[in-house]
Amino acid sequence: MLAESARLCGFFQFKAWSHGFVSGDTALASLRKADQASAERRAEVSILASFEAVSRKQKFVMTSGIEDTHARALAVCQLEGRMADLWDWIQCAKARSVGDQLTNQFPIQATLNDDIMRDPEMKALCEEEEAVTQQMTAADPVVRLKLRSDLHLIHVKMAGYPLLRQALDLRKSTPVSISEIRDLGQKMKCNAGGMEVVFVDWVDLGGTIWTVTLKSDTPPQVVSCGITVAEVKAWKQQWLDVQDGGRLAAFFVDDEYDEDEPDYCLRSIDKLVASLHDLTSKGELLVFCPTNVLHSIPLHALWVEDNTPVIQRNPVIYSASLTTFWQCYRRSELTGSISTNLGLNMAGVYEPRGDRKFSSEQHAEQSNVYTTLDQLAERYGGKSISGQAVTAECFKQMMETSIMFHFHGHCRLDQPTLGDQSLELADELLPIRRVFEMKLQSPHITLVACDSALQVISAGDEPLGVVTALLCAGASSVLGTIWPTLSSTGRDFSGEFYSDVVDQYRQSPKRGSSPTIVNLAEALRRAVLALRTRRKTRQPYHWAAFVLHGSSSITLPHAFIPERRVNT
Repeated sequence: MLAESARLCGFFQFKAWSHGFVSGDTALASLRKADQASAERRAEVSILASFEAVSRKQKFVMTSGIEDTHARALAVCQLEGRMADLWDWIQCAKARSVGDQLTNQFPIQATLNDDIMRDPEMKALCEEEEAVTQQMTAADPVVRLKLRSDLHLIHVKMAGYPLLRQALDLRKSTPVSISEIRDLGQKMKCNAGGMEVVFVDWVDLGGTIWTVTLKSDTPPQVVSCGITVAEVKAWKQQWLDVQDGGRLAAFFVDDEYDEDEPDYCLRSIDKLVASLHDLTSKGELLVFCPTNVLHSIPLHALWVEDNTPVIQRNPVIYSASLTTFWQCYRRSELTGSISTNLGLNMAGVYEPRGDRKFSSEQHAEQSNVYTTLDQLAERYGGKSISGQAVTAECFKQMMETSIMFHFHGHCRLDQPTLGDQSLELADELLPIRRVFEMKLQSPHITLVACDSALQVISAGDEPLGVVTALLCAGASSVLGTIWPTLSSTGRDFSGEFYSDVVDQYRQSPKRGSSPTIVNLAEALRRAVLALRTRRKTRQPYHWAAFVLHGSSSITLPHAFIPERRVNT
């Protein structure tokens, strides 16, 4: 009731502002209260709630009208030139949406839960919070107001503990502030050897797509892309959507033109990144945070200048929302020292199934996949398991003992809910929700799997996919594919990527004496460009499939990779 009243108040203040009766400050303050009331209503689910309990808020989320509140706030900020406020509201909208969808389906990650339960004070606060939220489910409105006040006081106490604040921020969908993102950019710069970091957002303002960039201490820069949402949706429908009769999308069968020809399909949407030529510099690390339909567009493959895709000019990483991105980095800071017991583990499941028969060529590819994984693991001091040996229990054990984990296989995304989407293992389909039960040690995860990074757009502003779930389950970074890719292309990419990771490690002056930072974004960039130079993988539908989400770097422990290569 309070959330709905606040939403209506925000609506009327927005209308008053649009007619000149109140100031932008007044309208934004009212809209902010509406958003906060909605956030407090979301918080009526405890951080230790079960799968069934977290679904209690789903009806509220779907009917709250919070998307309209965010759209009104963005309109005020745009028309009054409030660039910093505009940036804040963009992050708010994305954080609320991804938080709603993820916390409706998943509990907190197992490692974080264990850390909390080991501390008597944190455990007591969580149990107190759970008791109050349980009472609120059946309380009458008057009692509910009192319980909500009690819950607020409990959350204030919980926020004093970094681990509890981390879990609470995700549950309440607390948006990251502009100062926090700037601080993060400085930390990333230090880890990337002084490489500047630019955060790049896209936002729908009045039906037109705008680019919003944030760099160092300068104010956010906002530039129109000169292309409408409707135009991008039409492009996607023509080139990326499955055709009638289940035929492959036109993008994947268009060999008539090379990418340097003006009639090639991507050239008609290059304007989505054209402004980055002036807003960013060559060599800077770009953190892409797309919106809505742009999640399905290979923005890094678009040309920022003549014959130069963004990924050639700049290393690029992606994020479903900068709030999720920031939380990944903050979580890694709380994990403490790096264990030398964690390793490089590789698993491959490329098997026929009842609904998927193998031809002789596919049986040959199966052998190639397993051989490639064995060779990579032997060469770089890792462990490889393939085929029928990759059971659910084996997969769990490998994930929990990895600092880097690689999976080559198939991903099933044909389930209506994210938690039921799954990876194909030898003995079963592993639902993504079960990854939240694993005690991950902030690993980097590479998924060379059909549709592994494909994001399903929710009713709000966030993509939902296996990658987002893995990041929230405890991974520090996830490298996947945004559309189905040939297994042979995945093998070629893997060889280039891990070769670059190892070269960085071995060339570091600190190797052998202390942990070594490896730039994953640069390793991805160079691997992608290597594929682009080869005739059989020169088309963007091959090389542009691979994207990195989460942390741009990884810290590898002393003696993680052997000094000498093993000849195979």
